[in-house]
Amino acid sequence: MNHELSLFEEEPRAKHNDKLRKLIELMTLPIITFRSPWPKEELPQKPLGDIQMERLIQQMNELRKNRADNPYDELLMSTEYATPSEMLIYLYTASLEAPLASEYVKIYCYITTQYFKRKGIEVPNDIKVEELDAWTKEEMFRLARWIRNQQWKATRRGKC
Repeated sequence: MNHELSLFEEEPRAKHNDKLRKLIELMTLPIITFRSPWPKEELPQKPLGDIQMERLIQQMNELRKNRADNPYDELLMSTEYATPSEMLIYLYTASLEAPLASEYVKIYCYITTQYFKRKGIEVPNDIKVEELDAWTKEEMFRLARWIRNQQWKATRRGKC
């Protein structure tokens, strides 16, 4: 047997199928909102439309083991987190129901700032948050994991 050829063998079919299954599951996760009576049509449409692309970016970054330079991009490095657009949708609906705690206001403004900057939209100074302190950053990741876990739970219960 020629050992040079073994360097170019394809991945085992089972491993390839697992990656494909994970991608399909990720792409079909429900969008989690705060206990909101708001219909989907009333949600911000731009972030709603970006969710699928961000989930795909997460999957690609995770497979390539890419690293991020800032907390916003870190949310796009692992499928264990909700995407920034998913967090915007959740925090938007939460803010319609009751005032947000100060750390969640900072998280909401930070994600909004980064989202607007990436879209080339000028960020109003009164909501602009460029950085998060260490504790608020950890809280952002905790929220992102919690949202993702709620998505998986809803999928298992068949509520999507």
